[in-house]
Amino acid sequence: MESLPNEPEPEVWLEIAPVLDAAVAQLGEADRNAIVLRFYQQKPLAEVGRTLGLNADAAQKRVNRALEKLRAKLGKSGVTLGAALIASAVTTNSVQAAPAALAAKVTVIAANGAATTTSITALVKGTLKTMAWMKFKFAVMIGAALLFTAGAVAIHSLLSQTAANHIAFEAEGTVTYATAPDPRGTYTDTKHFMVTRVGNRWKIRTITLKEERTGMGGPIGDSLYLFYEMGFDGTNIYRLLQQDEQKVLSPVPVNERYKWVSAEGDVMKSDSPPGNDSRQFYSVWLPYCSKPYFRNLKDNNAVSPAFATRDFIGERITKMQSPAKWKTHDNFFMNDVSWLSDGTFKVFLAGGKETTLKYQPPYDFPFVWARYENLTWTNWNGISLPSSFKITVSRPDYESTNVAKFVPVYTMAGRLDQIRTVGTFSPVPKLTIKTHITDWRNANRRYPDMFLSTNFWEFSKAVRQQLR
Repeated sequence: MESLPNEPEPEVWLEIAPVLDAAVAQLGEADRNAIVLRFYQQKPLAEVGRTLGLNADAAQKRVNRALEKLRAKLGKSGVTLGAALIASAVTTNSVQAAPAALAAKVTVIAANGAATTTSITALVKGTLKTMAWMKFKFAVMIGAALLFTAGAVAIHSLLSQTAANHIAFEAEGTVTYATAPDPRGTYTDTKHFMVTRVGNRWKIRTITLKEERTGMGGPIGDSLYLFYEMGFDGTNIYRLLQQDEQKVLSPVPVNERYKWVSAEGDVMKSDSPPGNDSRQFYSVWLPYCSKPYFRNLKDNNAVSPAFATRDFIGERITKMQSPAKWKTHDNFFMNDVSWLSDGTFKVFLAGGKETTLKYQPPYDFPFVWARYENLTWTNWNGISLPSSFKITVSRPDYESTNVAKFVPVYTMAGRLDQIRTVGTFSPVPKLTIKTHITDWRNANRRYPDMFLSTNFWEFSKAVRQQLR
């Protein structure tokens, strides 16, 4: 009777936390007292009974009845968990859960039978003194003033966001870009990817494994790049294109090699997502790093899998946005995203001008032109991660005149091969050779700052380069 349930998986608490406050508030006074004393304060049943004026057996029945009612209340909010899991989650995370009951009052019946009304605040203070700090499952520190003055809804919103950011992993796999079958030729590009995510910070590296083309353009030669890397530190996006020094410098006379740059990079302020380009950062970011971005969107416009019109390291990242609809999988990952056309398309003209044209019937109506979905999932340390995913971009089938049909233009399909814990992590790419870096963060300048650096992104000691 005195034993508590086994410690639950973290995702159980993530599911309960956002709706726990309202559920506890809906309980009757007697049931709320039993829940607070047994699970928030973690009192033994004997002490729960003494406080409520009951013997141990009656206290057990009271707690079980209250827990069942709490389960029913949570069920109305979409939390379909057993009573044992709910009890375990609230107990294990009682320090985080404590603010959820601040809006309530508990009637404590003393041993002599007299009823005394006191605020949950007193119980919370006692809990904070006796709970071991190791009980914290998420990196969250809330000041006492916030605990006792902020509304319960705001507190739980903060807890929910903190929990959503508490994720760390390293993953490797492959992603293949492929154009649709076409009589004029085909193109495929398979890259090995490595992605590290810690909260909302991330870094992605891609390495070309196989690039093939038939038809227009002919075969593709060996790449001069060893890898491509992009990182996000919460404020800035960093890009690095690491060249193969041997391939780059071998045809250059030895006395001229000091003039050559073997890597290129840039840095700019960003709200996180990369634009879609040939390095395949976007197709890896979408399944593994995009949830914080979608969670913070203010409208339904999202960065899409449309390719940017320009793709040079010396220019800003171009993000092609489009109206979208999406579903989340959990606090960490997206389930699927669909991008919508309103029946029009943009045409880019000379001189940087653009105009909007309308599709001819029967395509002059809203339709889905691109879709991303996670096809399969894998469980790792209690977290469900995408193990295979696919992005499909389509266009109207202009040969169809009466019925609207759509044909694929290209796909990006990926699979997860390895997953592991994070070691030392920095979202900023490490510079190992001489690198030409463009800094786009100074918005007051017409042209960006440019530097030549050998091992750092802090430019106070770097060599400044002249753009003009």
